[in-house]
Amino acid sequence: MKIKIVLCGCHNMKLKPELIDMNTLPAELDGDLDVKYAIMHPQLCGPGGNEIIRDLLKIADRDTFLVVGGCDAATQAVYFGDVIAQSGVPRHHILHVDIRGMDNEAAQNAILKAVGDVAVREGALSFPSDGFSG
Repeated sequence: MKIKIVLCGCHNMKLKPELIDMNTLPAELDGDLDVKYAIMHPQLCGPGGNEIIRDLLKIADRDTFLVVGGCDAATQAVYFGDVIAQSGVPRHHILHVDIRGMDNEAAQNAILKAVGDVAVREGALSFPSDGFSG
């Protein structure tokens, strides 16, 4: 399983995750064992951001999961719906995580919870999900 995280800085938008330091959050997420990489784009809903999502989905294989951290899932579905539909990537391989109003720690926890949930669902974890081996 390959987890790729793309964070949206919501540049100059009302939905901006103001309490998050987008300079450090990608590095904090990048250190997680289940994460292949984490990057930040200032405005994923803009033309350049849509191109990044399109490019990432073009190279996605059946083991790739894309986590998009930014505004709520319904809004992301509107902003990226056409790009996702045209990609052919199964919708359950794209995880939308709302990180508005959070600080780095809360955003990291929300994103890694989504990663853990998909890992459990896909049977990609080699240890019990409750953290105990007994």
